[in-house]
Amino acid sequence: MADKTDNIKTRLSFDGEAQYKATCKEINSTLKVLNSEMKLVTAEYRDNASSAEALKAKQTVLQKTYDEQAKKVKATEEALDKCRQATGENSEESKRLEAQLNYQKAALVKTEQELKKTADELEKAEQAADEMGEEIEDSGQQAEEAGGKFSGLRTASPIPWPRRPSPAAAPCSMWASARR
Repeated sequence: MADKTDNIKTRLSFDGEAQYKATCKEINSTLKVLNSEMKLVTAEYRDNASSAEALKAKQTVLQKTYDEQAKKVKATEEALDKCRQATGENSEESKRLEAQLNYQKAALVKTEQELKKTADELEKAEQAADEMGEEIEDSGQQAEEAGGKFSGLRTASPIPWPRRPSPAAAPCSMWASARR
């Protein structure tokens, strides 16, 4: 008969692990929705991605994403602390949670940078729009001022335009070559 050896696996868990997993599942679900929302914003403003309206929409989604990622980092930090107390500093579960925490922090930093970049672009777009508005206003004032200066001119008589001389009467060699 074959020798049967039973493998026994021991899984150490820490207090609050189920709550941590449920929290992460909820946050991941929200992040998926926000990811799809960002794709929608990108698609809606594809032709005008640098407009103030598009940048505001992008900034709103990024801020929501940042907030959710910050919640996830906080939950993972708390779970890691509890896990270390229950299973030890160098346990497999602690190392796994620490790696997750590092990835989550990296994603948070990336989102924060994207949020800052979008805020800077939005500020530039709003500034450009303000400057354009001022230029249009200045042009309007100049047109009003100029309108008063031209009010005395008559528009009934057309301006006589010079006529092209006939090639036979032209003393210029250019006209002579055109006759040939």
